[in-house]
Amino acid sequence: DSVLASILPGILESELAPLLEDALDDLMIETQIDLMGVAIDLEALPQDIEIDDDGMLVALESVVSAPQGPSAPPTLGALYDVNSLWPVYPATEDLHLSMEDGFVNQLLHSAWQGGVMNMTMDASSLGLDLSQVAEILPLTYLELAMVPLLPPVVGPAPAGGMSLAIGDLLINVNGDPGGVSGLMMQLAVTVVADADFTLDAEGNIQFGFANPTVHMDFVTSSPWVVDGELVENVMDAVVDLLIPTLMDTLGGLGGFAMPELGGFGLSASTFEREPAPAAYITMSGELSLD
Repeated sequence: DSVLASILPGILESELAPLLEDALDDLMIETQIDLMGVAIDLEALPQDIEIDDDGMLVALESVVSAPQGPSAPPTLGALYDVNSLWPVYPATEDLHLSMEDGFVNQLLHSAWQGGVMNMTMDASSLGLDLSQVAEILPLTYLELAMVPLLPPVVGPAPAGGMSLAIGDLLINVNGDPGGVSGLMMQLAVTVVADADFTLDAEGNIQFGFANPTVHMDFVTSSPWVVDGELVENVMDAVVDLLIPTLMDTLGGLGGFAMPELGGFGLSASTFEREPAPAAYITMSGELSLD
């Protein structure tokens, strides 16, 4: 016993440390997401490890960055909940992987600051026929340009699950009424949509945003915009085409691989929103050998 006691610590230190380092390297997330030509860098590194009789808890610290777009406003950073607590995990599944709201908001903030949401769509893309209003309001072009003043954020939905909120989204309607190009109309838009997270067949975490509720108000309009049909068509285009296009684009922030598990795969996975005060989305499932 005394011999083992003298040599065992050295053996464990020399053999166990490299194995543990390799295992933690597998848990790293390091990838780049190309979204509408904007390169968003995502890194998540092991920060904290807790081991008890029930299992092991590994916490990753995430950093998301993107080059600032030409019209990026000053910002204090991504929204996160300073009062959030760790989730309480049941022992019914082999593995639980939790993403804090703040992690998803880091991705959304980077997309916003990188200019991904500064979209422009012309009349043909929006399905608008300018000839229908030519007698009242002759136009040779019409375009809608989004100016997002605030980043989108995710959080708990009132009825459970997750929701996406986009506030202070200005939509500039530009055209050339009377042969003079400029701003014809400006709308202030607020969007609330369902947020969903899944694991695809390749083991990538996918985001989905759907069922948007859109609120619109006039900010200003030029004296030429007097045709109610054009105004109605513009609003329909915002709801039916512009906002769904934005939802699909933001959904492209997903598609990154979950941390590797040293030869194990994950099956029968589910995503659930943790109850407050745990501001986390948790994926649970069973481990299987790859």
